[in-house]
Amino acid sequence: SRSRAEGRRLGRALGGMSNATYDEIWQSAMVALNEQLHIENHELGLPEGHPGVPSAQPTMAEAYVHYAALYVKYVQILRQLDTAHRGMKHPQKRGLVRRVMELVMTRVVQLKHELVKWNPPNPGLPKDRPFPWE
Repeated sequence: SRSRAEGRRLGRALGGMSNATYDEIWQSAMVALNEQLHIENHELGLPEGHPGVPSAQPTMAEAYVHYAALYVKYVQILRQLDTAHRGMKHPQKRGLVRRVMELVMTRVVQLKHELVKWNPPNPGLPKDRPFPWE
C-alpha cells in the first residue's frame, strides 16, 4: 500500500539518526509550542493579579492573517512532533509525544475553523444571484 511504502522510505531516510537527535527534535518542537502559547495568550507570563493590556478589535483581514500565521506555525510544530514520534524507540516518550501531537492536531482543526470564519470576502467576485424561487 502507499502509506507502507512512504513509511519504509521515511524509515530509510531517518534511519541514520540517533535517539538523542529525536529527543532534540522533540525539545525543539516543545520550545516552539511554548512560544506559540505565549503569542496566543499574552497574559501567560504576567504575574497574578496584573491587568493585561487591552487590545483593539481587529479587522476581518487582520484576524485572518493572524490565524493563518498561527495555523502555519502549528502545522510546522506538528511535523516536527511527527518526525520525533516516528523515530523514538522509547515507548513512554512516544506516548508523551503522541499526546502532545493529539493536542496540536486539535488546535490545528480549531484554527482551520477560525480561518473559515474570518475569511475576508473577495470583492472581485460577482455576488451570486438568488434563485428564482427565493
